[in-house]
Amino acid sequence: MSTPAHSRGRSFLYHLGLTLITLGVLCALFLAYQIWFTNLLQERTQNSAVASVQKTLPPPLRHIVTRPVLVLPKGPPVPLSNTTAAPGTWLGLLQIPSINVKQAIIEGTGDEELRLGPGHYSSSPALGAMGNVAIAGHRTTWGRPFRYLNELKVGDPIVITTDRASLLYRVTSSIVVSPNNVSVLGATPFPSLTLTTCNPPYSAVTRLVIHAHLTAVQRAGVSPVTTTTVPSPTTTSTTTSTTTTTEPTTTTTLAPLAANVTAAGGGGGWWPVVLYGTLLAGLLIYGTRWRRRSAHPVLVVSLIGVLCVPVTLNLFQGLSWLLPANY
Repeated sequence: MSTPAHSRGRSFLYHLGLTLITLGVLCALFLAYQIWFTNLLQERTQNSAVASVQKTLPPPLRHIVTRPVLVLPKGPPVPLSNTTAAPGTWLGLLQIPSINVKQAIIEGTGDEELRLGPGHYSSSPALGAMGNVAIAGHRTTWGRPFRYLNELKVGDPIVITTDRASLLYRVTSSIVVSPNNVSVLGATPFPSLTLTTCNPPYSAVTRLVIHAHLTAVQRAGVSPVTTTTVPSPTTTSTTTSTTTTTEPTTTTTLAPLAANVTAAGGGGGWWPVVLYGTLLAGLLIYGTRWRRRSAHPVLVVSLIGVLCVPVTLNLFQGLSWLLPANY
C-alpha cells in the first residue's frame, strides 16, 4: 500500500514529466514558427511591397523588372545623386538571379524593418549613389531573403531598381567577419554595394558579407551632358572617364511607408513573453484540471486548444524579438 509520501512523490514526478513534455512541444512549435510561419508572414508583406514598388517605376523600368527573365541594365556606371528616405519606406527592388531573389528593399535595419524585407542601412549612401551602399537581410527566418548568399560567385549580377534607375552591381568578394566588425560598411571612393547577413545558417556567430561594384546604370529618363570622372573600383590612384547622363526630370516618388509593422511580429521586449507565457501556463493548468472533472473531456481539450492558439502565437512573436536582428 502506498504511503502518503510515496503518493506525493509519484504525483510530483508525473507533473514534472508533463511539464517537460509540454516545454518540449512548445520548443518544437517555436522552431516551426520561426522557420515556416515567419516566412509566410514575410512573403505576404513582400507580395504587397513588390506590387507597390513596381507601381512607382516609370514604364521602361517597370517592363524590365516584370519580365519573366531579368534583363540586365545597360549604361555607363555613373552613380546617382544621394537622397534620404524616412525609415520604413519601400525604396526599390533587389534582384539576384543566380539565387532566385526578388525582394522589395525597405529603409532601415531595425528589427521591425528586417522582418518585412532586406533593409538599407540609413547611415550608408542611397541606392545607386557614390560610396558603399549597404543592405542587411535575414538568413533563416522572416522570408530568409539572404539564405543563399554564400552561393554567390565573383562576377554574379545583383540588380537594384528604383524609380530613378536600374543598377547593375557585380560581385567582387565574399567574406566572413565577426559581428563587431563594422569596417565592411566603411565608405569607398567608388560606387559599391555590401550585403550582410548572419552566418552560418541558424546561427548568429559571424556575419557573411558580399561586396560588389557598380558596373551599369540604366536611367529612367536621360539627356546628354558633359563627361564626368568616376573613381575606378580597382584602384585609388587612377580614374576612368565616362560619358554620363542627367537624373530624370520627374519628381522621385518612393513607395509608401510600410503601414503595418505589427504584421511582422508586433513589439519587442520581455513583457510579451512574460504576459503570454503566464497566460498560456494558466490555460494549460486550468484546462488539465477542468478536463479531469468534466464529463466531456474531448470538448474541453478542443476549447482549451482553440484558446491556446492565439496566446501561443503572441508568445512566439515576443520570443522572436529577442533573437538577433538579422538571424
